[in-house]
Amino acid sequence: MPARNMLINLKSFVSVADSTGPNLEKKYLPDFEAQLSRDFELLRAHLHANNMKTSETLAHKCVGLCEVMGAEALAKELRLIEAGCRTHNALELHALTNTLQPILHDTCCQMKTILHQMPAESADKNPLDG
Repeated sequence: MPARNMLINLKSFVSVADSTGPNLEKKYLPDFEAQLSRDFELLRAHLHANNMKTSETLAHKCVGLCEVMGAEALAKELRLIEAGCRTHNALELHALTNTLQPILHDTCCQMKTILHQMPAESADKNPLDG
């Protein structure tokens, strides 16, 4: 499991927090966690069925979502799976998916902690206000 300080790209996450304000914790973060949880289950199912192209496409989609949110450790693991879809056995990659859900949980917990530690004016700032 990655070290806690390596779970998140703080610069990316703070940028998302600044642009979404209080909606990040109330809406976007729960949506992020739920969507990735569903995608991880789909990824496991596609790898189990040896659907490598579909698995690669889904892993790529998840990488993009993680990068936008600053979920660095998840993006790194998913990149390994995405690249592996072109070169590795599906069962080997399926085993890599076992770590995704725990990393997602730890990442979301750390994101919530960061949000609670951010100054209120930063978390509530609307970038359109200048």
